Amino acid sequence: MPLDNIKRLLIVTALAEEFRPIKAIINHQIPGQGAEKTIQGQIDGHLVELIQTGIGLELTATRLKSVLNPNGHGAILAVGFCGALDPEIKVIDACVVKEVMGPDSMTWSGLEPTLVKNIGVNLEKLKIPFHITKHSTQSQPVESPEAKAKLFNSLGAQSVDMEIAEVLSVGQKFSIPVAAVKFTIDASQDRIPNLKQGFKADQWLAGNIRVAAERLRVATPVIVKAVVEKLGM
Repeated sequence: MPLDNIKRLLIVTALAEEFRPIKAIINHQIPGQGAEKTIQGQIDGHLVELIQTGIGLELTATRLKSVLNPNGHGAILAVGFCGALDPEIKVIDACVVKEVMGPDSMTWSGLEPTLVKNIGVNLEKLKIPFHITKHSTQSQPVESPEAKAKLFNSLGAQSVDMEIAEVLSVGQKFSIPVAAVKFTIDASQDRIPNLKQGFKADQWLAGNIRVAAERLRVATPVIVKAVVEKLGM
């Protein structure tokens, strides 16, 4: 089949620290859909497009809608970093999201279950610790152990970020399957420093991000394979 007739996997990141390790493994790179921080190419022969949205629901929605092409993208994969709410989840573990709840919702929305299962199988082959999680997307950083415990105990949420719910919402609007895998950079008992100064301002968090970025680089090819092959893209 000609490459022009094969849909790409749209890979969505929020941070430069998430974007860079994935960009490093993309072959045959060309600029993406007319915007900065957008790269098209291949990962192990699979056609992909990588974007960086910026942090938060609003930036994610705006950026994703400007790039998403229902005729050219066969699925969306949200990857990057998250926080752990479940005490069983350790720093640098992978969270394969099965359900997500946004900050203004009281109901869980499910991600494509066959993709969740297949991603888990592939991560297990790499011996990367992972958890299949119920995930909370919040509009502000969840910084304290007390705030994390509240989300865990009241909602049953096991992991948290500021983007996935919006990625799923956009995917559902265009009937495009969505998968999400994020690596934890802070545990449930950790207090996150003031992020207004940037991630590099705190040595502990910056160290966790470096390790998580390397694990993201290593894991992304098998995650991409799990999604693309399961959907027949």
